[in-house]
Amino acid sequence: MFEKTVDWLTIAYMRPGFGKFKKKVDYNFKNYHKPIYLFTSKEKEGAHCTPFNTIIMQDIFFENYSKNVRDYIFLHEYGHTRLNFFLRLIFYILAIPALYLFFMIIPFVIVAPIMFWVVGFPKWFVAIAFFTYLFIFLAISFIVLILSWSIEAHAELFAIKNIGEKNYLLAIQEVKKDSKKRNIFKKYFYHIRYPPIRLLLWFYRRRIKR
Repeated sequence: MFEKTVDWLTIAYMRPGFGKFKKKVDYNFKNYHKPIYLFTSKEKEGAHCTPFNTIIMQDIFFENYSKNVRDYIFLHEYGHTRLNFFLRLIFYILAIPALYLFFMIIPFVIVAPIMFWVVGFPKWFVAIAFFTYLFIFLAISFIVLILSWSIEAHAELFAIKNIGEKNYLLAIQEVKKDSKKRNIFKKYFYHIRYPPIRLLLWFYRRRIKR
């Protein structure tokens, strides 16, 4: 009964924000085992750890990528499931609303000042409006960066530890081939969500030396 409820919640969570549920598959990497809920989508990319501690992943990772990439993504998302419950709760309560605010404020940075100018507001008012919205945009970006980097670094370091630095870099290189197709906005959003690879490897190597 509990498993069926988790299945239903995961599939329901998947539909509006990710894509159509395809199938559920069991996945193993050494001693780590967890089912993956595959979704198909022409727009949404990637994988995600849901609030129900389940893993969803786009089907293309099983069709167009190597097993090394699948292992890396699985371990990354598995790392999220190992995070302390209260830390995960903070992420979903604070980071996700911040992400929505991030998207909502973008039109105001440019569109609102232009509308004020067209309507006939003084130039000083238009300038204040622009810099106010820009400041809010940057502040929200900073909040998302701090929260997201902390959570994502935890998952990435777990993946590097288990897959190894060499395989990790190979997986990143393979995934990056498609990242070139992203527009400027998506690249900016990616950089505020995920910490730089060099920084992650620096932390990882320091851990090994201890």
